[in-house]
Amino acid sequence: MKKFLSAALVLCLIVVGVAFAGCGPKEIVLQGGPAYEDQIYGNGGFAVTKGDYLYFTDAYVSSSSLGSSITNEQGTVTETGLYRAEMDTELVSDVETPVLKNVQLMVSKVVGFENMGLYIFKDKIYFPSPTTESDSSGVRYDLLTFYRCNLDGSNLEVFYQTESFSDGEFSMTMIDEQVYLLIYDGNQIIIVDENGSENVVASNVTGAVLPSRTTIVSNSENPSSIECSVYYTVDKESQGSISMGNILYRADIVSKNVTELLNEDRVAVTLSSLEGGRLFYTRNELFANGTISDYNIYSNSLDGSNFHASEIKHFDDETISVVPLGIYEGKNLGVAYVSGDGKIIIKNLDNSAGNALVSSSVTKIICSRNGYLYYVSSSAIYRISLTDADATSEKISGTLTIKSDYFDIDEDFFYFFAEDSSKTNKISCYRVDLDSSDKIPVKMA
Repeated sequence: MKKFLSAALVLCLIVVGVAFAGCGPKEIVLQGGPAYEDQIYGNGGFAVTKGDYLYFTDAYVSSSSLGSSITNEQGTVTETGLYRAEMDTELVSDVETPVLKNVQLMVSKVVGFENMGLYIFKDKIYFPSPTTESDSSGVRYDLLTFYRCNLDGSNLEVFYQTESFSDGEFSMTMIDEQVYLLIYDGNQIIIVDENGSENVVASNVTGAVLPSRTTIVSNSENPSSIECSVYYTVDKESQGSISMGNILYRADIVSKNVTELLNEDRVAVTLSSLEGGRLFYTRNELFANGTISDYNIYSNSLDGSNFHASEIKHFDDETISVVPLGIYEGKNLGVAYVSGDGKIIIKNLDNSAGNALVSSSVTKIICSRNGYLYYVSSSAIYRISLTDADATSEKISGTLTIKSDYFDIDEDFFYFFAEDSSKTNKISCYRVDLDSSDKIPVKMA
């Protein structure tokens, strides 16, 4: 009798377990999808395309707003989730117009938040989401859980979980067809390969620049050599009250080998960006008489053994917020900045003087892409050609009230968030067809 009861109990537990498993959040699996070799544009933002498919988030929420009323539990999220749509065209007033068809929620997790970043490599999409793990302080929405899944939403799995993320940043790249997640968590440089293996490259890091693969025309192509490394700084020990500066390092993403790039007494480097085959940073200088210069803004191609021989000094004012314009049609377009009176000033890479591209009221330069500069003026988004001497500005945000923190761009569209009273969080994602004559923003979902 005892054997019979034990067997019955086991059977009961199995049935109950299956019943509870069926009650969990179900994976969303969509039909169709891009081909393995389709080209990828727009990695790293909140909208990325592969072939004829667009992957994006429809809205934005701050992770600090998550809690009892808005959670990140899988299966409960629609707004700010991961969506997929097919890109197509149709005749609108006799004009061939881009449209999104079959707009569908693909992953019911928050992806539209302050640390968002969608990346597609080969046949998978990778993205962070605020963690749902808890400790004694409650749910740690300030930490990140990185997920990946197939491009139809199937096989959703945790790829990596951060243990800290204080003023951190991340990016992703692919080298020799191997995918790498690069993380600066506010203290450490961490490289995670596509198998989920973690390598802590450095600790006590004070700043970092992480390369990112935004465009992949072919899975077999590799980034340039300067984009195959992570760049970071570590402070040197002070001597009494005297700061001895810091050391600039380069860590090879594949081999994890670390190289010291600059180590000079009382000289400190603050890293800025990696653009157009150059590393941008500010640093001071120690003179022969023992005095220290103010901080100047430099860029460096890092293409030789002599660090100083390959650098260019752009400005002797560290307060200038420099935006590298990158390479267009084989030419490096130099750098841009907003002057104190709201003008956009262009300066050539060889330090020859540029012109005032926009005359006034500019508050922020967003980015440079395909020969155009995008910027914010009077709470609206504009763009202007960098190559047309007679160019005039085009407004691309319409009458919308924009959220000026986050923007995205690919080969054909500009994406931004703006106020939308129909959304729970009052913010939606819009896109503008950059080839259209009217530049009218369209809500995406």
